[in-house]
Amino acid sequence: MKNLLYTTILSSLMLMLSNSCKKGEFIDSNQEFSTIIIKNLENKIKIDSIYVDNQAYKFDYLGNLIPYIKKDSMEVVIKYTENNNDILTNKIFNSKIENVKGLNELHLFYDDPKNLTISIGKHPLEGVEIKDGKVLAKIFNSSKLLSPNNEPIHLAFYDFIDLTIPFEPIYSNIPTDTIFNITNRIPNNFQEFRYLKDQIFWKAKVLKENKEELLIDNKKVYLFILMGETMQERVLILNIETQSLNSQIDRNNWYEILDGYTDNNILIYMSR
Repeated sequence: MKNLLYTTILSSLMLMLSNSCKKGEFIDSNQEFSTIIIKNLENKIKIDSIYVDNQAYKFDYLGNLIPYIKKDSMEVVIKYTENNNDILTNKIFNSKIENVKGLNELHLFYDDPKNLTISIGKHPLEGVEIKDGKVLAKIFNSSKLLSPNNEPIHLAFYDFIDLTIPFEPIYSNIPTDTIFNITNRIPNNFQEFRYLKDQIFWKAKVLKENKEELLIDNKKVYLFILMGETMQERVLILNIETQSLNSQIDRNNWYEILDGYTDNNILIYMSR
């Protein structure tokens, strides 16, 4: 599929290149070309243009055709617009990438979404091995409500058992797995927690740094997330963005939770 896409892009761009040349202009038929495809993984970013070794190109999500010159690396500069809470900022990112003849497929992503630092390269979740019955996750917490002084919190996960009619998830009575020491930074390593086949809902109870239940207005705090019917994507980076707690309704089924507040603001920042 990649080879077909590359051939199509190359043929189209070569046709455009030949048609755009002026009469009598020499075209080196021996010139080899490569294609750079940059896949943008960030909703906040719009790529405007790219420069490869100081040559400007209008960004094309299908790929940009560039002359291939044999050397170890190329310098890539990306001009992009960042939308942060409806505030638009023009920014520039530059990096050296490996010079590959043919198809160069890169991904653009926030290396640090807290500081909005971007990188380009292979997909950051590529090549991560998953054990049977496990989900791999990096979870970071953006919520001052749950952690006013950036102290670590823990998430105690319940098992999803079944889904009854009409649309009521059944969870285990007590948590069965816990992810410890969640802070406001993305951890370097993945943590594992249990995964049951066909698990589509997740419920977790928030624990304080001392592993006691977090209580707000004398109520426990539960976080919920809908992960998808087959949960094929089991390598995740999750962001907790709880800003307010004024509901006792599980928005996965709209039933009331009597002993605690609920929040569905665990965002899937990245998955694969």
